[in-house]
Amino acid sequence: MKTDPQNSDYVVEFGASRNYKPWRAEDEDVDKEKKKRDAEEMGNAMKALENRALDSKREMDILAALDDMKSMKSRHATVSVNFMLRPCKAQLLKTRRHQKKRMKHLLD
Repeated sequence: MKTDPQNSDYVVEFGASRNYKPWRAEDEDVDKEKKKRDAEEMGNAMKALENRALDSKREMDILAALDDMKSMKSRHATVSVNFMLRPCKAQLLKTRRHQKKRMKHLLD
Protein backbone atom coordinates (compact mmCIF):
# COMPACT_ATOMS: atom_id res chain seq x y z
CA MET A 1 0.00 0.00 0.00
CA LYS A 2 1.10 3.51 -0.77
CA THR A 3 -0.32 6.78 0.47
CA ASP A 4 -2.21 9.01 -1.93
CA PRO A 5 -2.00 12.52 -0.42
CA GLN A 6 -3.91 14.10 -3.30
CA ASN A 7 -7.03 12.10 -2.46
CA SER A 8 -6.28 11.65 1.26
CA ASP A 9 -6.33 7.89 0.79
CA TYR A 10 -4.23 4.79 0.25
CA VAL A 11 -3.52 3.03 -3.03
CA VAL A 12 -3.42 -0.75 -3.11
CA GLU A 13 -0.33 -1.87 -5.05
CA PHE A 14 -0.91 -5.63 -5.24
CA GLY A 15 -2.28 -8.63 -3.39
CA ALA A 16 -4.95 -6.85 -1.40
CA SER A 17 -8.54 -5.84 -1.83
CA ARG A 18 -10.20 -2.69 -0.60
CA ASN A 19 -13.05 -2.86 1.88
CA TYR A 20 -16.20 -1.06 0.86
CA LYS A 21 -16.57 2.29 2.55
CA PRO A 22 -20.12 3.66 2.22
CA TRP A 23 -19.08 7.22 3.00
CA ARG A 24 -16.61 7.19 0.12
CA ALA A 25 -19.36 7.44 -2.53
CA GLU A 26 -21.04 10.16 -0.49
CA ASP A 27 -17.81 12.15 -0.30
CA GLU A 28 -17.29 11.79 -4.03
CA ASP A 29 -20.83 13.04 -4.70
CA VAL A 30 -20.24 16.06 -2.48
CA ASP A 31 -16.96 16.79 -4.25
CA LYS A 32 -18.65 16.54 -7.66
CA GLU A 33 -21.40 18.92 -6.57
CA LYS A 34 -18.84 21.37 -5.20
CA LYS A 35 -16.82 21.28 -8.43
CA LYS A 36 -19.98 21.74 -10.48
CA ARG A 37 -21.05 24.67 -8.33
CA ASP A 38 -17.59 26.26 -8.53
CA ALA A 39 -17.64 25.90 -12.33
CA GLU A 40 -21.06 27.58 -12.50
CA GLU A 41 -19.92 30.43 -10.28
CA MET A 42 -16.65 30.97 -12.12
CA GLY A 43 -18.02 33.21 -14.88
CA ASN A 44 -21.34 34.18 -13.32
CA ALA A 45 -21.28 36.65 -10.44
CA MET A 46 -25.07 36.53 -10.10
CA LYS A 47 -25.02 32.74 -9.65
CA ALA A 48 -22.30 33.11 -7.01
CA LEU A 49 -24.44 35.67 -5.17
CA GLU A 50 -27.50 33.39 -5.36
CA ASN A 51 -25.50 30.46 -4.00
CA ARG A 52 -24.15 32.54 -1.11
CA ALA A 53 -27.69 33.71 -0.31
CA LEU A 54 -28.93 30.11 -0.34
CA ASP A 55 -26.03 29.06 1.89
CA SER A 56 -26.75 31.76 4.44
CA LYS A 57 -30.49 30.96 4.39
CA ARG A 58 -29.71 27.28 4.96
CA GLU A 59 -27.35 28.18 7.79
CA MET A 60 -29.96 30.43 9.42
CA ASP A 61 -32.58 27.65 9.15
CA ILE A 62 -30.19 25.20 10.79
CA LEU A 63 -29.43 27.65 13.60
CA ALA A 64 -33.16 28.29 14.13
CA ALA A 65 -33.82 24.56 14.34
CA LEU A 66 -30.96 24.19 16.80
CA ASP A 67 -32.38 26.98 18.96
CA ASP A 68 -35.79 25.28 18.89
CA MET A 69 -34.24 22.02 20.03
CA LYS A 70 -32.34 23.77 22.82
CA SER A 71 -35.46 25.53 24.09
CA MET A 72 -37.45 22.29 23.90
CA LYS A 73 -34.75 20.51 25.87
CA SER A 74 -34.71 23.21 28.54
CA ARG A 75 -38.51 23.05 28.85
CA HIS A 76 -38.38 19.28 29.27
CA ALA A 77 -35.56 19.57 31.79
CA THR A 78 -37.75 21.71 34.07
CA VAL A 79 -40.53 19.08 34.18
CA SER A 80 -39.92 16.45 36.82
CA VAL A 81 -41.13 12.87 36.81
CA ASN A 82 -43.15 13.45 39.97
CA PHE A 83 -44.90 16.41 38.36
CA MET A 84 -45.82 14.28 35.36
CA LEU A 85 -47.07 11.41 37.54
CA ARG A 86 -49.13 13.62 39.86
CA PRO A 87 -52.39 13.28 37.84
CA CYS A 88 -51.94 9.50 37.64
CA LYS A 89 -51.41 9.26 41.38
CA ALA A 90 -54.48 11.39 42.04
CA GLN A 91 -56.60 9.16 39.80
CA LEU A 92 -55.22 6.06 41.51
CA LEU A 93 -56.07 7.42 44.98
CA LYS A 94 -59.55 8.36 43.80
CA THR A 95 -60.09 4.86 42.43
CA ARG A 96 -58.87 3.25 45.66
CA ARG A 97 -61.20 5.44 47.76
CA HIS A 98 -64.09 4.49 45.52
CA GLN A 99 -63.24 0.79 45.84
CA LYS A 100 -63.02 1.05 49.67
CA LYS A 101 -66.42 2.73 49.82
CA ARG A 102 -67.88 0.07 47.57
CA MET A 103 -66.39 -2.72 49.71
CA LYS A 104 -67.80 -1.13 52.88
CA HIS A 105 -71.19 -0.83 51.25
CA LEU A 106 -71.10 -4.48 50.15
CA LEU A 107 -69.98 -5.71 53.58
CA ASP A 108 -72.68 -3.79 55.46
